[in-house]
Amino acid sequence: MSREKTNYWRIFRIVCAGITFILFILVCFLPPVWSKAVVGQVLPSVLRSTAYFYLAALVSVIIISLITLLIGRVYCSFICPLGTLLDIFTWVFTLGRKKFRRLPSLRSLRYAILVGSVIFALFGVMLPLGLIDPYSFFGRMVATMIQPVYIWADALLYRLSDGSYGMPLPQIAFSHYVFVITLIMLVLLAATAVWRGRIFCNSVCPVGTYLSFLARFSLFKIQLKGPACPGCTKCEAVCKAGCIHLHRQRIDFSRCVMCLNCIESCVISSIKMKVARRYRHSKEISEHFSLHEPAGTGLSDNVSYQKRHPHKREKVHHLSETEHESSMHSHLSNQELLRRRHHRFPEMIDFSRREFLISVGSTGIAAAVAAPLLKLTAAGRSPVMPPGAVDRDRFISRCTSCHLCISHCPSKVIKSAALQYGPAGLMLPYLDYGNRMCEFECNICSNVCPTGALIPLSLKKKQLTRIGLVKYYFDRCIVPRQMTSCGACAEHCPTGALEMKKWRKGLRIPTVHPEYCIGCGACQKICPALPDKAVVVSGLSRHEKAQEHVTIKAEAVSDGFPF
Repeated sequence: MSREKTNYWRIFRIVCAGITFILFILVCFLPPVWSKAVVGQVLPSVLRSTAYFYLAALVSVIIISLITLLIGRVYCSFICPLGTLLDIFTWVFTLGRKKFRRLPSLRSLRYAILVGSVIFALFGVMLPLGLIDPYSFFGRMVATMIQPVYIWADALLYRLSDGSYGMPLPQIAFSHYVFVITLIMLVLLAATAVWRGRIFCNSVCPVGTYLSFLARFSLFKIQLKGPACPGCTKCEAVCKAGCIHLHRQRIDFSRCVMCLNCIESCVISSIKMKVARRYRHSKEISEHFSLHEPAGTGLSDNVSYQKRHPHKREKVHHLSETEHESSMHSHLSNQELLRRRHHRFPEMIDFSRREFLISVGSTGIAAAVAAPLLKLTAAGRSPVMPPGAVDRDRFISRCTSCHLCISHCPSKVIKSAALQYGPAGLMLPYLDYGNRMCEFECNICSNVCPTGALIPLSLKKKQLTRIGLVKYYFDRCIVPRQMTSCGACAEHCPTGALEMKKWRKGLRIPTVHPEYCIGCGACQKICPALPDKAVVVSGLSRHEKAQEHVTIKAEAVSDGFPF
């Protein structure tokens, strides 16, 4: 692959990343049908395909996995919007002059985070995965930071132009604590991107960890030619994943995010994408690091290991003769000398097998103990969940808090929860009926949900889904308190769940028909009683089906006149 051709491939990668980045921002602003583009994101598609059969999500996951098995982690640099955002941070804050350094694999950390998050999810708590999933975080950032700014700017333009342009300021579902959490995470991500490039993608991101496991078995990999390499280290300086080890003539392809910067930077085009081959340690490298001369009592163990694993000779750990002799006359043990040399050459000395098992195992056990305890905090808490949630426990175990439903809600009645669900449901959407209502003719939220936490409902099914139940408080109602007529709640109820009945002195008070109530909150929004509403909708831990209200027309009454 020539350098000219590589330039075109890199330009193609930048164009694709820019298009997907802008697309996933506009998903929160465009009509709901554009939300189908989210099937290109791994975790939402996995959750959606397991929640109910959705062919597009399943095919998307399979295609991304097959591409990774073929040519590596193309998703991370071409499709992932958060990965593109990290690259933007790096380029902006370093003016495009960032020189990266080689990074340790951090295998134990990334697999421990993945295993712990998955165990939490299996026990019904999606909070850890939702916090670090790249698309869910990106969606929260757009809904919390970008969309409100756009709405405020549009309203300002409306005022400055005397109504000629823009629109008056609509209601905004803005949560201050979600903004603070998102801002803190965004600052941390920006700092890590400027400090070490894509270290988040290779040490924390669950999607990156999953794809890194598949990339180990890729058919085609970026590889170094070997002796032809002049050792200029330009490829290491532009590798944002820090996965190139020039002295060992090796690229850790499991951590490579396919940015293609290394291929372009090579002055002699010695970096190629070709069919993968097993890496064998060269004689010059072995002599340089002096790691393959057996010494002392470890000779038989080393020889047996090399016979069983000839292609992993670089992982045999022992001391050289000089170090062994020096250890005999010092207070330092062989293991301590190895650890000290590990700090000098961290990629050549590997103690990670035991550390990997310990870290992953301990994290899994801790998650298995903490997840049920955290889920118990949601017991007895039942805010009004969006239509399609079906069940509180199911909703908590499926929703990743991407806030796409919040962005698309026309009445902005959907807000982000603080402790309404307990700590296990932090930032999950719920319906706040303080001065808003769930529109009777709207079913957008259940149809834009990318994870299957909200099952898609037709408008007819949504209008018969009971998400809450109204309760009437006689002592708060202005009719008995002020002895005046009202009836606003019954007038605005779309299902006939409230009916005005005769009370006394010609006045009427509302009566609740719970079999017709769907908990839309229209009555609570319109109720004029202050400071406490006379009709209040409380949430259900499990949604129910309401009866369809039938309006009976009054029969014509004859008074004896022919007309």
